[in-house]
Amino acid sequence: MQVRKLEKGDVLWAHGDLASTVAFVDDGRVGIKTEDGLINIVGADGIIGESALLAEAGVPPLRRAAVIALGPTTVTEYPVSFVRESIGVGLPRRILRTLIGHTITSACFIMAAHPEIPLITKSMSALIHNLAESKAMISDVRDWDEFSADFAYLAALRDAVDQMRSRLVPVEFFITRSESLLRASANLKRLVADPDIAAFIDKFIAVEKQRIEVVENV
Repeated sequence: MQVRKLEKGDVLWAHGDLASTVAFVDDGRVGIKTEDGLINIVGADGIIGESALLAEAGVPPLRRAAVIALGPTTVTEYPVSFVRESIGVGLPRRILRTLIGHTITSACFIMAAHPEIPLITKSMSALIHNLAESKAMISDVRDWDEFSADFAYLAALRDAVDQMRSRLVPVEFFITRSESLLRASANLKRLVADPDIAAFIDKFIAVEKQRIEVVENV
């Protein structure tokens, strides 16, 4: 693994680079930038470059976006081979927990934006509850095949719920109605019994607020 210290404007990865590593943001923030401009930010405890784990036949895919530091930032970068060798211990589980946290946060934002629609609140509540209860299953992942299957599913689920959020929750909703963020956080505390997961997801909500504000102002 490699710890990278970045200053504002430093490029961690360029668009089109070979994606042979995955990284966690330890401190600070990075921006995800495509030809359309800045499309996202990732803060502390966030995962970036996870598409490298989906390499087929050992051939690394290409980075689909550039990753740029938005201020003083520290990231830890792991080769895919390191992740494979870490099955059964902390890093692969952390990757899966991060995907779960991201998905739960997006689901909670959807709930907070539409509290009056039972179909949305019931289905999103069920998703949040079931994902939060999956901690034991993640701990049981013992080999690369199990991890790969779980990772592919959770990455696809995260992307699907993110797409749903983009359609159902306008960015302006959380910019103009900050109390909705508080409601989202309160919903998490009610729905997620595990204190470790609840604290983890609360960090995601704080980062999401920053992401919304940055993306809205680009």
